[in-house]
Amino acid sequence: YLAKQYNLLEEIGAYYEPANEMDRSGVAEMIFRMHAVLNSESDSYTKESRDELLNDYGLAELISEKTMIIADSYEMNSDGIVYIDSYHEDEDGVFSLESFADAAEILVADYYSVSDGVIAVDEYTADYDEYVNLIDYEDRSDEWVVVFVVRDGEVVTFDEIQVEENPVYEEPARSVLGTLTTANSVGRTGSYYLPEGYNLEEKPLLVVYHGTNGDGLQMLNYFVDLAEEKSFIIVAPDSRISPNGDYTWEVGSSEGEVTEDYTHMTDCIAEVAAISGVSFDEDFVMAAGFSGGASSAPYYATNENWFTHFAILHGGVFTGGMGDNIIPGWLSTGDSDTLRTPDMFEGYVADLEDAGYTDLTYNVYSEGHELGDLELRELVEWWLE
Repeated sequence: YLAKQYNLLEEIGAYYEPANEMDRSGVAEMIFRMHAVLNSESDSYTKESRDELLNDYGLAELISEKTMIIADSYEMNSDGIVYIDSYHEDEDGVFSLESFADAAEILVADYYSVSDGVIAVDEYTADYDEYVNLIDYEDRSDEWVVVFVVRDGEVVTFDEIQVEENPVYEEPARSVLGTLTTANSVGRTGSYYLPEGYNLEEKPLLVVYHGTNGDGLQMLNYFVDLAEEKSFIIVAPDSRISPNGDYTWEVGSSEGEVTEDYTHMTDCIAEVAAISGVSFDEDFVMAAGFSGGASSAPYYATNENWFTHFAILHGGVFTGGMGDNIIPGWLSTGDSDTLRTPDMFEGYVADLEDAGYTDLTYNVYSEGHELGDLELRELVEWWLE
């Protein structure tokens, strides 16, 4: 009755066949949807009306929360943007580039009889978490494409594209762990890290100072997993050599004093900033130092007005060379750290407060003179909150 009333079937000889170039599955789908609308007394077909119908008929086991690919197509006419048709593909929870590309191609070939182009559709990796790029398509004016990715019943991606605008999307760059070329007076350089997709938007910047006899790569490696997870850039220079032969840093002892290590950090940041696609999020720029490098973080960050945070990790502070960029500071050490004890840190907090730095966070962790995972995670979350 429904199929006949809504002209889904046409009588051909002694038989009824799908009308309007529909196939049998299309007719069945339309009948089901209309039945769901009537059953729920609603104005349109929804997930809720579908589930209500299946529950009423004892078919709740058919309710699927699997991953579904949906490519809906619209066109512009005198009535506005009008729905044309859609392609749905249920991959039983398995998502692949091919299935999404195929959805676009089938949509074009089946519904528009076009075989030499595909409708614009976003690609994702096999676990559909990582954006890749936009498939090319041919222009067809006054046509719109709407693309959804639905995961467990929730839309997690949505694109609405007017084809005639022919948008261009940049492919996300892969992560980079690189060696700096900027060298200090003893020939040491440093390392840097760019998270995946660094070219698509501004990223927070973390500059780090290693401990005595360390190097930039060693310090960078403490943060690299968090940098990929939280999507921030790291610049990690190497220090010079002190008069006693240690690889460590020199900080200014008086207002306005600029050391060679200060200049080296500035040059290293400039080198990374010049990489194609790199831009820094000016709301999240932090300097952090560990042990013998700890005092360099507040020294540098408070003398550069574009820094937003500093962190002192298991190390000291010399307020004499600090500048007038009053920003939040983090201090942390271990309860069994014999080189930088909690009692010493209470003194550092007092020194900073006396110098006008009152927005301070101080934590003691269950560790010695080393950087622990909990300490690093809570530091990064404090910075990016």
